[in-house]
Amino acid sequence: MHAVDLLLIFTFFLSAAEAFSDRALISLKNPKAGDAEPPKDFYFDAVFGPNAEQKNIYDICASGVVESVLNGYNGTIFAYGQVRECF
Repeated sequence: MHAVDLLLIFTFFLSAAEAFSDRALISLKNPKAGDAEPPKDFYFDAVFGPNAEQKNIYDICASGVVESVLNGYNGTIFAYGQVRECF
């Protein structure tokens, strides 16, 4: 049996994080560091900002996992962070 895994990380309320959907990048700045320390950049398969729509995230990230499960593969979608409506 094969496995398909997907990790989603939501950073909507991290003031030290900037999401760049066009580059699939999250840039983190250490709030305790001075301006001399550059931000740390992390690249992913896809990055979504706080205005991303649920259907768009599903189409890009989860639909392939769901299709694989329906074809007999094991599948996992692990979402971490803010995953409900934000006000």
